[in-house]
Amino acid sequence: MAEQLTIPELQPLLKTLTAAIQRHVRQQALRPGVAEYIQHTVSRDFSYGADGVTANGGLTGRRVNEVDWTYASLILGRELSQTSEFVEAIAAFENNEPGIGSTRASNLISVIVPKILQGEIQNEEQLVVQVNRYISSFTGSATERAAKVELLGLVLEGREIQLPNCSLRQTRREDLEKREYVLSRKPAAIGSPWPGAIAEISRVGHANEIHDDIPKLVTMLRLFDVGSVNFSVYWYRTGTPLVGDYDTHHPGAHVFPSLVYRILVSDEPRLQRFWTTLWSSIPKEFYRPAATRDVSSLKVAYERYCAAILRTDSYEERLANSMMGLEALFMSDNQELMFRCRLRVARVMSHLNENPEEVFDRLRDGYDARNAFAHGDRMSSSKFNAQIKKYGDVEVLFRFVTNLLRKGLVASLSIPDGKTSVIQAIDAALVDPKREASIAALFCPAATIA
Repeated sequence: MAEQLTIPELQPLLKTLTAAIQRHVRQQALRPGVAEYIQHTVSRDFSYGADGVTANGGLTGRRVNEVDWTYASLILGRELSQTSEFVEAIAAFENNEPGIGSTRASNLISVIVPKILQGEIQNEEQLVVQVNRYISSFTGSATERAAKVELLGLVLEGREIQLPNCSLRQTRREDLEKREYVLSRKPAAIGSPWPGAIAEISRVGHANEIHDDIPKLVTMLRLFDVGSVNFSVYWYRTGTPLVGDYDTHHPGAHVFPSLVYRILVSDEPRLQRFWTTLWSSIPKEFYRPAATRDVSSLKVAYERYCAAILRTDSYEERLANSMMGLEALFMSDNQELMFRCRLRVARVMSHLNENPEEVFDRLRDGYDARNAFAHGDRMSSSKFNAQIKKYGDVEVLFRFVTNLLRKGLVASLSIPDGKTSVIQAIDAALVDPKREASIAALFCPAATIA
């Protein structure tokens, strides 16, 4: 059954457009130009292993020319804009979105005409599909949307992991061998890190939902383990493509991740539980810009966590960010800050598969860095060297404390009670051992996914 046009008033313009193209082609009045592209090729030593992509020879690029109908489309667009059918199309768009009907109608022509001239649209049914795709890109209608995301900060042991509405897979050679328009902004700059994994998202949704899915996906992967997870680029499309792959790309971060983690095959069952449990619980303030300065303590803790894992500042600042994130989760006043925070976090982590005595002890060392940074200083050489002697590498302590913050965030997202109620329950259990069961009820469910 042929698809129906979602704005029937556009049908006269489409008939006029098709007839004009046929006439110009018959008269050989429209001629294509040439567009220059760079075709990238990955070196022969490409491989994917425990550290992700290895391709020591890098990328080589060769220039290729392709037929381009952009200029011809502009000529035809100017001709069509003088027709009564174009005026009717403007009115139809105005009914849906007042004030920009002319822009919508002009953009429709600029989107459709090249696809007809390039042979991507070859019949009326395909034309209707493409017009509906264009309309759904700015209206509230739900349609199939998909994205392909290049991820930094993690690698996979297994080839692919299937998740709800999403898959994660190892980076393949063909992911890197892109063809890029010479005059466009490049998705990846020379010297950028290789993507450690590829995510592919497919869902039926509204225009902005899949764009929200990208930062939400990144948030989920940051919370699964301690890693500087980000996207370097993602491609996006609306609807099932008739020809080709994704329509547009969005550049992201091109910074080499300082912290990389590996998802082992043995981790995959936990990742499945993690995804199913937390996807609907991630607050929008985690992945959308805040509209106000009034944000939750959970948001503050997540901001500190991101600062710790993404920034490459001094050891004291990174560790201080992790410590302050824990304070945002488990402190509500400044009285006996250091002792109370250590005590509460140790009690919580005892239910999240951590040794409470070790947590209590290591957080004391964490406070050495936090307090030095808070006072605009660095740790003394004696304290810094003492931590090196104790841990072998101060990064051991940083990762340990940052992982406590990650677990605290995951657990807090799983608890319906507010921060004040949780703190009161922790303090009550510290005084009365009989209250321990209430703490277990709050935090133990997160132990299987954190």
